[in-house]
Amino acid sequence: MASAAAVASSTSGNLRSYGSGANPAASAMATGALAPDMQHKMSKKIAQLTKVIYMLNTRNDEHQYELAAVSEAYEADIEQVTSCVAYWRDTIRSTCSVCLKTVRRFILLSSVLCILVKESCCVVDAE
Repeated sequence: MASAAAVASSTSGNLRSYGSGANPAASAMATGALAPDMQHKMSKKIAQLTKVIYMLNTRNDEHQYELAAVSEAYEADIEQVTSCVAYWRDTIRSTCSVCLKTVRRFILLSSVLCILVKESCCVVDAE
């Protein structure tokens, strides 16, 4: 039978390389004992992943610029609509004010006219 110390040391070595999620290719690369074909495949994969990362970053930048442009355009549209609404609100308000003054003058003049007509009718009746 093997001694308890020998079993513990072999078990801890296995746990170190496989239990921690270590990759055999990564441990071989760390020691510099990687086969040439494996090294070539890993270099190709690294180049491929670098291209993908570059493409994703470029796409993200483009989307950020598009989003900023759309946001600025919407802000400009909102500002234009707000100023247009304010202009028409003020125009309608002043027009209503003028109309209200005109109606009040009309009512005043019509009541004065009624008084004058009644007085002239009374004068004609008195004659």
